[in-house]
Amino acid sequence: MNTQEKIGQIVKRLRQERHLSQEQLSSQCGIDQHYISNIESGQRNVSVEVVERLASFFNLSLSSFFLTCGSGKGSSGAGYIHYSCLNS
Repeated sequence: MNTQEKIGQIVKRLRQERHLSQEQLSSQCGIDQHYISNIESGQRNVSVEVVERLASFFNLSLSSFFLTCGSGKGSSGAGYIHYSCLNS
């Protein structure tokens, strides 16, 4: 699995944990729904600006977005994937 796919998993997981559709996330973040779909499917290289916007929407710092691997829990109680997992 490449980095794009792993970031896509993070976004999808965070979105689903909040019971949001891609359309709802799109509307609330100001990111096109098709772009979100492509991020989640690992078909899109995501800029730092877009990751920052998504992290901010999920009330996370950019670093928190990548802090906890697998089923770990962050300060908001949601699971995140640790940056070291991006290299596995």
